[in-house]
Amino acid sequence: MGGHYRHCLDHFTSLRRGLEAGLINYDRRDRDPEVETEPDVALRLTRDLRQWLERLPAAGFDRTLRVRCEVSYHEGRAPEMTSTFGRELAYGVAHAIHHYALMAIMARLMDVALPDTFGVAPSTVAHQRKGRTR
Repeated sequence: MGGHYRHCLDHFTSLRRGLEAGLINYDRRDRDPEVETEPDVALRLTRDLRQWLERLPAAGFDRTLRVRCEVSYHEGRAPEMTSTFGRELAYGVAHAIHHYALMAIMARLMDVALPDTFGVAPSTVAHQRKGRTR
């Protein structure tokens, strides 16, 4: 589970660096094994990223940035494209939720209790709620 959570934090760290540099590079991640194996390290990084996000001005979400992400197995062909910080933040959240779904499976196999909606996309939760109210 630690590897999945570290991977999610790496993406948010890439966002932070990208906002400062004007280029989000999802291929240059820290991949720090301590974040995977030391819960205190992961918690510190999580708190740091959360505080950073909470301090961001709303106007920053419309900021145009370049984004780089390898999509080919042929090295060196990573395209750069234009996006906004807000769009990339939304991607980061959706990406994390998918990893949380994998973590939820692992946790439940170890009899760890989790909220029913952990790892479930918000749109799915909303759809399920609609189905119950019909």
